[in-house]
Amino acid sequence: MTLSKKPIAIIPARLNSKRLSRKNIIKINNKPLIAWSIRKALRSKLFSKVIVSSESLKIKSIAIKEGSEFHHRKPNLSKDTSTVVEVCQNVLNNFDKSINEKMVFCCIYPTALLLTIEDLKKSYKNFSISKYDSLISASEYNLPPFQALLPKKGFWHLAMKKYEKIQSNKYPNILCDAGMFYWTTKKILKKNKSFYSKKLGIHKIPIDRVCDINTKNDFKLMVKNLKNLKNDKKIFI
Repeated sequence: MTLSKKPIAIIPARLNSKRLSRKNIIKINNKPLIAWSIRKALRSKLFSKVIVSSESLKIKSIAIKEGSEFHHRKPNLSKDTSTVVEVCQNVLNNFDKSINEKMVFCCIYPTALLLTIEDLKKSYKNFSISKYDSLISASEYNLPPFQALLPKKGFWHLAMKKYEKIQSNKYPNILCDAGMFYWTTKKILKKNKSFYSKKLGIHKIPIDRVCDINTKNDFKLMVKNLKNLKNDKKIFI
């Protein structure tokens, strides 16, 4: 994909998440969680604009203080049922007339604490010279997904029964969405209404840098793991 203009970054951040309230502004190393995503996006110098989308004046204050731009999200896009795709489309369609159909953007999650500037730069370079029309962060699973179990009528069953008799060393290589960032264009997102396009590429994140913060237990585990990273200048810039 040949790119001419600088891309933009969109950071979608509701104040009250369904499972862990106010997670996007929890203090980590004396800064709100979202501040670290904003800082890395800005200091990467990849983007012409870094835009935080939120319904919250508190998050607006943090965004402006950190140097990003702000898009006020309407109430109908701030519900538990609202999707990140819908939020990104709203920003792309309404923030600035200069955002045309070919505009490349990166949706960066406010909880992507262990994201590095190098991740952003390498993934953008890969996206820009490839035939991908979307590229996402991805990681290995902690445990083989082929051994996943599903409940049915009071019992548990293998979700992927066809792999039951296959040796684990012969399982196919499989990754999962790391939930950190997503590269695509306004046109592709409009067409697919999803970041998972047919020509999908990945930027692999080491499993020890993947943290999905949705519950109090997730947060406690992340804080525990951060003890070894507290002075890491790639994480806390």
